[in-house]
Amino acid sequence: MAFAIASQAKDPGDPVYYDPRFRTVIESHLTILRNSPTTQRQRISPDTIHRFEGDFYGLLIEMGVSFQFHWIFMRVNNLESPNQFGAQLRDPYRDRYEFTLLIPSTEAMNDLRSLFLTTQD
Repeated sequence: MAFAIASQAKDPGDPVYYDPRFRTVIESHLTILRNSPTTQRQRISPDTIHRFEGDFYGLLIEMGVSFQFHWIFMRVNNLESPNQFGAQLRDPYRDRYEFTLLIPSTEAMNDLRSLFLTTQD
């Protein structure tokens, strides 16, 4: 039996989440997503931070977050690149490092998606 890589690939989700115009909408709503009462906060242990240092998307995969939301989670958590995750661990001037992951609600992200789709030509 042949091994088919394509059959093992994960579903990337709705293409609209990768559209640069939609990402501009997300960027303009980051404050709302960060401060919404529906946004959950989850403390990430130092061991987990160390294990996924430089691999924010790997952390999200382990947590079961859909691929289409990875970039949004990264931006909501003030990261510009997934390799930035855990970089503060190397800061010699910090005694402890804690990270609280902001988890925007799926409903809020889907509401922004709907808003974006209704304003498109």
